[in-house]
Amino acid sequence: MNRSQLARTILLALTALAVAFAGTAAAQSTSVPQGGTLTIAWPEAVNNLDLAYIAGWVAFGAAHHLTDPLILLDAEGQPQPSLAQSWEVSDDNMVYTLHLRDDVTFHDGVRFDAEAVRANIQRTLDDPDTMQHERFTNTIGSVEVVDDFTVRITLKELDASFLHDVLAHWQVRPISPADIPNRSAATMTEGYAGTGPFKFESFVADDSFVVVKNENYWRGAPNIDRVVFRFLPELSVHTVELLAGSVDVSTSPILDDVPLLEARGLQIVTAPAVGVNMLTMNVSRGFTAELAVRQAIRHAVNRQEIVDSVLGGFPSLSRAGVPEGTALYSESVSTVEYDPELAGRILDEAGWLMGADGVRYRDGVALRPQFLNPPGAHAANAEIVQEQLRLVGIDTRFEVAEGGTYGPRWREGDYELSMTAQGGTNWGSFIGGSVHPDDFWTVNQIRFSEDPELLAVADELREIIGEARSTVDLEERRAAWARGQQLFQDYALTYWLWHAPTVTALQPWVKGYDFYTRTLFLHDAYIER
Repeated sequence: MNRSQLARTILLALTALAVAFAGTAAAQSTSVPQGGTLTIAWPEAVNNLDLAYIAGWVAFGAAHHLTDPLILLDAEGQPQPSLAQSWEVSDDNMVYTLHLRDDVTFHDGVRFDAEAVRANIQRTLDDPDTMQHERFTNTIGSVEVVDDFTVRITLKELDASFLHDVLAHWQVRPISPADIPNRSAATMTEGYAGTGPFKFESFVADDSFVVVKNENYWRGAPNIDRVVFRFLPELSVHTVELLAGSVDVSTSPILDDVPLLEARGLQIVTAPAVGVNMLTMNVSRGFTAELAVRQAIRHAVNRQEIVDSVLGGFPSLSRAGVPEGTALYSESVSTVEYDPELAGRILDEAGWLMGADGVRYRDGVALRPQFLNPPGAHAANAEIVQEQLRLVGIDTRFEVAEGGTYGPRWREGDYELSMTAQGGTNWGSFIGGSVHPDDFWTVNQIRFSEDPELLAVADELREIIGEARSTVDLEERRAAWARGQQLFQDYALTYWLWHAPTVTALQPWVKGYDFYTRTLFLHDAYIER
């Protein structure tokens, strides 16, 4: 045990001892307590609240408290009324008519109505920097205001998952039309006016984000007065702060610490996995443009070792990016097994020979791919991957991109390897990441490849995804995307690692919350000490 580990162990023991002597919570009252501040240990700094542009469940988990969906997906992934209180879908699945609530206002006092919905969808159609630009522009033909509280959306091509993956997606959570001109991909946090249960109060870069209750919320004002998101990227600090009682919630506890937290009386809530962790490989540049290198990397990484050693055994290994039990899972797709000897043979055959320094070389060039990672748990897991790759002679150039720099760099392809994760829905079309070659957050940069074979694969993926999106029958859609998954496996277009359930730790005095689709909902939550 090194000094830092020893110090952390001592600190955990001391804080746990302090909590043990702190006493139990007060007896439960007959009415829901009002007021108070809820403090959440947040694993990353939030650098943009606009859900049209931000990516990642971490940012969404903070920003969603300011907004409401048009249609809400419940814990089973089924659509439920929200801002749209009802809807109709035409027999050919090409026209969606939404009937909106007439009692909702934005935080700036502007009325929520059909024009507001039209303006929010139109801004995505007009702005190529939004996350779903391609999905919107390829799919939506027109957005019409039928009357003050009715919107009609007509598609120009069939998208069988449009209701679940677009209308219920976070990107179409409306903001005030008066606020839209102030928004862009570069916009930070100030002045964001949604319809949600909480309103923006303050933002301090690399420190915190604070929201306050919306007294005029259409579902009734929340019980809690304020929610403070403290940006704490060092996850070991979450455990210390939870045990000390200085934070109320952590959405990213260290999984190895969960037994300790449970033993000290904290609530542990686990939501099923609907996303995937992956080792993304940029197929368009550098060492990872070579198929043999990508194949060797996949066989050199021991996923199970990481799951067992630092993830508490919680995640399940991924077959091909789609979690078992979700709509498009297929056992017909091959999986990838850990086999470092095979990884070595693949590299030998490709001319990457082991040098005296333990690094592989070809024509005098060392096999040192760039390994870019976000901070926190991804970076910690990536360090283990780095060591595993070094054992087969791949010596990565390791880098952690802090704050808001990782997302743009990853999207622009400024990496060869990267540890990341993407989410989905239980029903969604392509659970496991942005697999379409033209997606905003494409996982492999395949459309930028100069390899004719990979460009042909990209075209084939476009056809398969188009077929799956335009197929209403679920069995046919599953079969179509099984072919797409197999292409990902055959050409090592990414390495699907594991499906990790979302684990949240809450103090025993936090009550009334809801948790599903990897998201904590606080409208009905209250604090009862």
